[in-house]
Amino acid sequence: MRMTLRDKKTLLIVLLIAVVAIIGIVTTIVICNSKKKEGHMKKSIENYIKDSAMLTPEEVVLNHFKFRNERNIDLLRLTLAENQRKVIIDVKNIKRVEINSIENITGDETKLKSGGEIKENFNAYEVEYFDVEYEISYKKVTYQSSGVYLWRFAVARESKDAKWLICSWWDPRV
Repeated sequence: MRMTLRDKKTLLIVLLIAVVAIIGIVTTIVICNSKKKEGHMKKSIENYIKDSAMLTPEEVVLNHFKFRNERNIDLLRLTLAENQRKVIIDVKNIKRVEINSIENITGDETKLKSGGEIKENFNAYEVEYFDVEYEISYKKVTYQSSGVYLWRFAVARESKDAKWLICSWWDPRV
């Protein structure tokens, strides 16, 4: 059976309508998923803000690395004190980050090499220090290459009832 020109035009119109319908359906699905993801992210942030008041200093550091591994910059910034939230952390370039060890540090070990103390420098009510050895791998080389690192984290709070936040970190061997 041979198709006439009119049949070909009709078939072409039907195919175009089908393509437009499929594009509409896909667009609707993408928009719905995007809104769902936004809602989930907003809820995650709200839940973390609500729950963060009860976290121990060590849990704040553990969450910091968890959020780095999840590449979640919004939650990651919530582990940081206000003075550190502007620090650029390239979470999109992280393949994986994993803590090898975490140790609470006390005494003279807590002194900064520059001579000051976190408690004085940040007007903190209370400060705890943790040495964290972690392994990190990046998708591409940046200012820091993939490898194992040791950093000291100072986690402080401004008052007895305030939540713990990371106010500084540095290489304790330097």
